[in-house]
Amino acid sequence: MPHAAIRGRKFLSPAPSPASELNPVLLRILAGDYGGGLALYRTLAHPGAEDRRWAAMCLMHASQWVDAKVLLLDAVAQGYQEASIELATLYRTLGEVGLAQATIGALPLEALRKRDQALAYRELGLQAYQQGDLGQAATRLQQAWAAAAASRLGTPLITPIAHALGIVCAERGLDDQADSYFDYAQLHAHPTRQVFVQASRAISAAYLGQLDRAVECLAQAPVCPADAASPADLQVLYARGITARAARAYAEAAEHLQLLSGRATAAGDIELACYAELWLASVALAQGQFGAAQRHVARAEQLSAAPKTEAMVLLRRGLLAARRGQDGTAALETAARLFSGPGRRREEGWCWLCLCEAHLALGDDVRAEAALAQALQIRYAVNTSSLAIELDSLPLVRQHLERRGADDARCLLQDERRFSRGGQTQIRLQTMGAARILVNGQTLGLNMARTPELLTYFLTHRKFTLPQLQVALFADHPHKRSKSYIHQVRAELQRLVPGLTIPFDPATRTYTLHLEEHLSLTWDVDVLLGALKTEDPAIILEHIALYEGPFLAEATAEWAEFTRTELQQLVLSRCRAQLDRWKAAGQWVPVLSLCEALQRVEFDEVLCADLVTALEHVHGPEMASARLSALAKRWTAEFGEPSPVLTALLSELTPA
Repeated sequence: MPHAAIRGRKFLSPAPSPASELNPVLLRILAGDYGGGLALYRTLAHPGAEDRRWAAMCLMHASQWVDAKVLLLDAVAQGYQEASIELATLYRTLGEVGLAQATIGALPLEALRKRDQALAYRELGLQAYQQGDLGQAATRLQQAWAAAAASRLGTPLITPIAHALGIVCAERGLDDQADSYFDYAQLHAHPTRQVFVQASRAISAAYLGQLDRAVECLAQAPVCPADAASPADLQVLYARGITARAARAYAEAAEHLQLLSGRATAAGDIELACYAELWLASVALAQGQFGAAQRHVARAEQLSAAPKTEAMVLLRRGLLAARRGQDGTAALETAARLFSGPGRRREEGWCWLCLCEAHLALGDDVRAEAALAQALQIRYAVNTSSLAIELDSLPLVRQHLERRGADDARCLLQDERRFSRGGQTQIRLQTMGAARILVNGQTLGLNMARTPELLTYFLTHRKFTLPQLQVALFADHPHKRSKSYIHQVRAELQRLVPGLTIPFDPATRTYTLHLEEHLSLTWDVDVLLGALKTEDPAIILEHIALYEGPFLAEATAEWAEFTRTELQQLVLSRCRAQLDRWKAAGQWVPVLSLCEALQRVEFDEVLCADLVTALEHVHGPEMASARLSALAKRWTAEFGEPSPVLTALLSELTPA
């Protein structure tokens, strides 16, 4: 998890200090006035090497990396070795990890004055953090604190060190210590630094599922301008993306993170851009959008320049493979090993949960249980709910936990409930093709097979009595048995989807479907029929894919069978009317695409003829003739006799 504080920009805060310690440009920086510091530097008739050092810091704040690099290299060339500290920060921020380490490694730390020792140890701590070694990062930052306290600057140097220690402690699961460090940094920071501290608090709270607290922290941060690209703006944007991701507000998270990726790349902050892509992959995986996840993982891999991000790439790649039904265990095991070495227990816990998913997908319940046991051990050792932020990407693990019903399983599921607060919960009812219910992109594991059918009835009839429901859906079943089944479905829905209830009104003896405000329910039939009312080819062709098969194909009740036939005819009639308009306008490309899609709805000879005609216009008679022959053979095989329409069309396309 990158933070602007950790990346090393903007790390001084205003506080009274002896003038002997202060350069005029540095004095402006201490007040948080980077623009003023740079303006003052440009008025100096004979700027020295130290002036160049602090002016470079102002330029880094504005993401003017080339100009900052020129000043720092010039200062070092003049023999002012202390400028190597900021030069290392510049290299690290731009992803040049080896150069950053070599640059600061050449400094004689003990020979530096305490101010520069503090800055150097802090940079070493930030490098260790970037490499994923939290223990070494904490040690170096404590050394930085001691040197800063012994310097004549004191508090201005300690403030950013405290901020960095708060972030490291939060990632180690030491939440109380993290709060203490954040409190210190917040108290002593100048306004620019306070923005970073609030963003860091929001990120740490979001990981723990403390969404109200995260939102409260972000409310105190300024709204980013439309073209915001300063480190503070980028950090707030990152915090908003992580908070929305934790709250399962996927569209909002994707919007923030996509914006962040572009702006961080433009600003030269490669590490932050890499993390934006990794979290975009997480958002896509949570929604089952595997193609998008693949693109974001590939982009993150291209940007990755440190062991920590490389391990995160392996984690996302391994989970993507598992979700696609492939073997992702090798990548996940490597990632777990990389995280466990430097003690990144949270990320290691994510790896074990993802390994549980991977083994379940491969049908290996024994290894799945072993992986889950490792994750639970980390959950209790670190005493954090942050492992559960990943559960919405792990449908098999969630189902496994629900089936187990043990106390440890309930612990993870209770942790996950934290992440559904503060954000909209998206419920999708799929009834065309394989009937299922999805919550925030994840298919619910249902014990009652007819739950989607009953939810569809609840949704479409709004108010109904128990006898009405029994006649409509269970006419051939014993009264007591159907009543019991209905109440079990009702209880299952209310248990699996908090906020969804089916209350009973004693006065009218009726039931109704009720959704709390944080729930948003979409039904595939409604979405498809709404799209077919438009004349936009892109919208129609995108949504016709929702028709994956007949409505509630397994349902045998008269109500379902009538709706199935009615829906099929309604879809066909609307699509045929649209086809007629496109054919009249000569729009053969959308005609071809829609006819192809309608093969899932009905194998109709007129639609087949339209498909062949469109093929002829778009790809030529040879391809059209080959497809027509295949369609004619299929028709004869299915109906036992040739189609007059297709036979006539075949004679027209076949040369005499």
